[in-house]
Formats: sequence, structure tokens, C-alpha cells
Amino acid sequence: MLSLTKFGIKGLDDIFNKVYKGSIILLAGNPGTGKTTLASKFLYEGLRQFDENSIYLNFTETKKDFYRNMLNLGIDFEQYEKLNKFKYIEAITVTDINALSDLFQELLDLIDKMKAKRLVIDSISAIMQLGEQNLGKIRELLHNFFYLGPKIKEVTTFLIAELPYGKKSVGYGIEEFIVDGVIILKIKIVKRKIVRIMEIRKMRGNEISIGEVPFVIVPGDVIGIIKPESTSEMPSAVYPENVIELKFKDSNNKIEFPRGTQTIFVVHPSIDPLIISTSLGTDIILSEKHRVFYRSYLHGEKTIRDRFKICANNLFSQEKAKEIFDLVKIASINPTYYSINELYYMISKMEIEAKSDIVVVEGLET
Repeated sequence: MLSLTKFGIKGLDDIFNKVYKGSIILLAGNPGTGKTTLASKFLYEGLRQFDENSIYLNFTETKKDFYRNMLNLGIDFEQYEKLNKFKYIEAITVTDINALSDLFQELLDLIDKMKAKRLVIDSISAIMQLGEQNLGKIRELLHNFFYLGPKIKEVTTFLIAELPYGKKSVGYGIEEFIVDGVIILKIKIVKRKIVRIMEIRKMRGNEISIGEVPFVIVPGDVIGIIKPESTSEMPSAVYPENVIELKFKDSNNKIEFPRGTQTIFVVHPSIDPLIISTSLGTDIILSEKHRVFYRSYLHGEKTIRDRFKICANNLFSQEKAKEIFDLVKIASINPTYYSINELYYMISKMEIEAKSDIVVVEGLET
């Protein structure tokens, strides 16, 4: 029975619930779409999460440049290289079929020596250019290598293909006889912002229901997958497990907000919404000392903090006001600076890290 593996990339593992060890995934796209970044993330998470030794074979980029570029995103391969768990092979000097054949044999030996379980080859495009006059020989070399190596030895492999601008297919005929999965990375320009899309063409063992998956490239997380939320995770609004109570001062009146629900407050244009929203946030904190995450698309962070301080200082001593204010986390965001996917990913991460009971959002109309 074939063993299963995981990419180790949050969101992607939810989409591909069956990836067999030894699978060969074709990762194609135009220059700058994120192929090297995604492939590197795949190797890095294998090292970090699953203790799987990895190899990166690159025909176009020096080791120095690769390590520097990855480190800028938060991937430190050098630490694993020192532990003999990662190997970067710089194959820029390979210029003919005979040298390629020798390189593949060395790679097979290295896989055995390292007991590697993850491999990236960057790129199939560079390999095919070595034998443009004898593509049949190149295909034979690739066929023999993949079936004698990654397939038999259960080394999960990302095979990168460079697509020229305007071209939609790889064009070498390798998809049909080598790969188990095909992922095409794309870039669209929407309102002058870069929007990244992962098109899933094929993944053996999986029933693909999502053809395109938005993603972002961000330092630290490196690759952020944006997938549809599951409605099964939403709490009941009819029979909520608990509620947030907003009690009014000098009154027995209160408003109850079931957890997981959204409430819109419409403010007249003549009234500054910041005054209403910060007062609301302060009252919520006072009710049960709930933690509040205040997100604004209109005002700067300093302005929001000063307004919260005014609300708290008017009600309490300076020491008590500071205690109340410590329960507030503030984020000021210029929505015109980011693509919709970057904005969604950033906000989702902020809300998870804030660990708040209530999120107050100001400026949705922007």
C-alpha cells in the first residue's frame, strides 16, 4: 500500500488530502509567479515539520543567490545544510546530455546517501534546452531517472517548468508520462495590484473541486493559501454557546451579541464614527473586561489610541485607564495599498494573533 505524505503548507494540505510519497508534481508558470518560492516552502516544511531530508537541484541560480533570496522570506536552508539534511546542487555548468546523465546518476546516489524524501528540480525547461536537437534522448533520461529514483524510492518531487509569457502549456509532452500532479501559477493585475492564482490542473488520488486557489507571498509565512471557509465551523446564531453583553451605564438595559455574529452600526455622516466606535469598544471592555481588536481603514493608529485614552481617562483613574487600555489591540490599514487577497490574508492573521473577544471594524465603506 502506498504511503501518504503532506506538503506541510497550511491550506494546501486541506485541498490535497491524498498525496502519495514518490509523487511528481509539475509546477509551471511565467517568470515571477512564485514557482521557486512555493517549491522551497515545500522542502523547508518537510525539513521543519516532518524531518524529511531534502535536495534542491537548480540549473539557473547560484547557491549564494538562492540562499539570500530565501532568507529574505524567512527560509534558512543553511542551518539544515550544516546538519547534512539539505543539499543544494548548483548545475549551471551542465551543458550537454552526457553531463546531464552523469548528474542524474550522482543525484540518485545522493538520494540514497542522504535518505532524502523531498526533491525539487529547477527546471525542466533548462533540461530540455540541453538537448533541443535530441528531445527523445532527454525524455528517455527523465523517464529512467524518475522511475528508478523518486518513484521507487518514494521521494516526493516538485518539477518546475518555466512558461514563456503568453504560453499556457508546457509543450514538452512530459505531463502525460511523468507527473502525478500539475499546478500552474499565474499572476493577474487587478486595480494595479498583483493577484496570485494557483490553478490546479491535476492531482492523482484527489477529487479536485477548486480549480483556482488565490495565494500570497509574504515574509515569514512565505506562502499563504486563501481557501474558502467551511460553514461547518460557524457557530449557531440561533442557540449561541455564549454571548457578549454590552451594559449601559446607570441603566438596566443591555445589548447581547452572540459569539460569531456580525453587527453593523450605521452612523450619520455628521457624526465622527471614531467617537462612536471607540466609545463602543470601551463600553464592551468595561462590561466584562473583554479583549477588543480595533481595525480601522480611516484613522491612523495614534489617533485611535488617543481617542481610547480619552474614553478611559474620563471614566477612571490613570492606573485603571491603563489596565482597560491594555485590553485593546489596534491596527490601522490603508486598503488601497494591498490586493484583496493580501488584505484578506493579513487581516485573518491579525485576528488570530489578537485572540480577541470582539472585533470592531471602522471604515468598511472605503
